[in-house]
Amino acid sequence: MNNIKKKIQGNLDSLGITAISILLILVLDFLGIFQTLELKVFDYSFGIRGPMSGWMSYQDDKKVDSDIVLIELDDESYRLIPWTYPYPRGEVWTKIIENLSLAGAKVIVLDIMLDSPDQRSELLKNYKQTKEFTLPNHGDDIFANMIRNIQERGTDVILASKRANEPTSIPPQYILLPNPRIMAANPLTGLTNVVEDKDGFMRRYYVFLPLDHEQDKLHLTMGMQAVHSYLDLPTGTILKGDAKAHNIEYGPLNIHTYGQTPTFLINYEGPPSGKMVPGRDKAWKTFPRYPLSNILDVEEITLSDPLEDTDWMDQFIGKVPEWITMLSDSTEKAETMALLGIDKFDVTKTPFYNKIVVIGPSTEVLQDTKKTPF
Repeated sequence: MNNIKKKIQGNLDSLGITAISILLILVLDFLGIFQTLELKVFDYSFGIRGPMSGWMSYQDDKKVDSDIVLIELDDESYRLIPWTYPYPRGEVWTKIIENLSLAGAKVIVLDIMLDSPDQRSELLKNYKQTKEFTLPNHGDDIFANMIRNIQERGTDVILASKRANEPTSIPPQYILLPNPRIMAANPLTGLTNVVEDKDGFMRRYYVFLPLDHEQDKLHLTMGMQAVHSYLDLPTGTILKGDAKAHNIEYGPLNIHTYGQTPTFLINYEGPPSGKMVPGRDKAWKTFPRYPLSNILDVEEITLSDPLEDTDWMDQFIGKVPEWITMLSDSTEKAETMALLGIDKFDVTKTPFYNKIVVIGPSTEVLQDTKKTPF
């Protein structure tokens, strides 16, 4: 016993330093210092690797055609689309999904909540109470009918839903879906809920989310639902999770999860596609991207600026743009059509053929932005 006391007394300084070190580490861990360092190292690794695709990719590998095309409600679209936001569904969103389907899109993902009724149709309905006139078809009904039509054509439409939380509701959690008129068309839906780290950055993505009172019912996120449709997975495909192995199996997919959570780390391809490269008059174009106004730019719709109204989308849906049909010289007309590749329409040559087309806002005025490692 005396020997033990002597050894302890002889190593008091060392034991004290060890105890203080352990206490300091526990305090730093409690304050989240180590987690912050881990997150910043993760961000730094993307800077070292650089973009995997787009204009400034540091790799000279053979270019791989992207399965994803972005349609952005950007500043250009906000200026050119001749309707006020939120756009009427009967005129705008119906035409958007129709044009993309005619252009061969396999999956259309609309990352905009449509839970409220179409505003324009509701205003007309209220106005009819004081004025006698025949109401046009409700915008949501027109949109729903178009969903049915293009689904029969082979294009899946995925609409935004989300897990909502209302403390005063019973139960306090529920799935917020598009409004009943739209849901009558039985569109696919996917959750838009995101997970952010303590610094507000988005580094992970949910595979699914349950409701607290329905833990056995798993709701796919929008990205997972898009992959499901694109891979033509069976309707009854089941999620199989192994928390200990940090793995989720979904059909042919094996997803390595972030710990024992239904999330995985996002392998970002690069910066936002529409962001301009510093010091250059070029966008990053991490994924192929087009303004929403381009998809709406067909002969029967006049954009707000006539000088930019070129009927751009007509060439991808089998129509000849009006400005070409007005050419009086038949030789010039034929050469122009051949130059633009629209002398013989081939849907497989459009930039949307067999793609997952994701539609969402990027204009700053709508404030739908996320912080990423890039």
